[in-house]
Amino acid sequence: IMHPYDVGDRILIGKDVGVGEEEILTVLEINIQNTIFRRWNSLQVSVPNHVLAGGAITNLSRGGEQWERVEFELMAPDAHR
Repeated sequence: IMHPYDVGDRILIGKDVGVGEEEILTVLEINIQNTIFRRWNSLQVSVPNHVLAGGAITNLSRGGEQWERVEFELMAPDAHR
């Protein structure tokens, strides 16, 4: 199973690297229903996991000069099955 981030990783939510004003968040806790991040000013923010699953996540902590972007797509079940 591939997961987009671990505790301690630095990520961007819903933005491309180098595009616009970016807010880098540090992952503090991963819970069943939400993930808690620390912002640049040390404030903690809780984001529901269903919100995170609906957008792009760029992980800046995966390997030196490399980074990973994970996009989730939620689709309705096929009504004809």
